[in-house]
Amino acid sequence: MNTTEILSIMSCSFVNLVDNYGVLSKDELSYSTFDFDKEDIVTLCVNSLEHSPVPKLGHWYSLLFYNQRVLFFDPLNKPFNTYVPEYVISKLNRPIHSVNKRLQGDSLLCGEYCLSFMYFMLTNSFHCNQFTKIFSHNLEKNDVKIKQLFNQYFDKCM
Repeated sequence: MNTTEILSIMSCSFVNLVDNYGVLSKDELSYSTFDFDKEDIVTLCVNSLEHSPVPKLGHWYSLLFYNQRVLFFDPLNKPFNTYVPEYVISKLNRPIHSVNKRLQGDSLLCGEYCLSFMYFMLTNSFHCNQFTKIFSHNLEKNDVKIKQLFNQYFDKCM
C-alpha cells in the first residue's frame, strides 16, 4: 500500500475513533514535535523510507498514542529502535510498549497489518493480546487471515 491509500482508509475509518491520525515517512517522523495532549488518542502509520514526491513501497509500522503511552507495532516484529532514532524516542516523552510477535510472512501486506491492528485496538479497548491471538505462528496463514480481516474492517472504504 502507498501513502495515499493508507491515508484514504484512515480518513474513512478512524475519524470518529481518534483525536488525530496521520501517515509519515521516516524523515517526517524525525521532524515531528508530538505536541498533542498526552490524553489524546493518535494513530500514525509510518513508512521506513524517506519522503518522496513519487509514492514508493516501503515497510509500514504503526505508532498508537493512548493513555499517556506509545504502542509500537511492526508486523515483522523488528525492535522499535530499528526504525526510530534515539533523539525521536526522547521526544516522545512517554513509555513505549511493543507488540512482540511476528505476524507477517514474505508478503507486501505490512500496510494492511498496521491499519487492521490500529482499527482493532481502537474498537477493542486497546487489548493488543487479543489481536495477536487471531494469528498463529504460520506466517503464510497469517497473510491470508489479514487479507480477510482487512476486507472485513475496511470494505466500506474501498
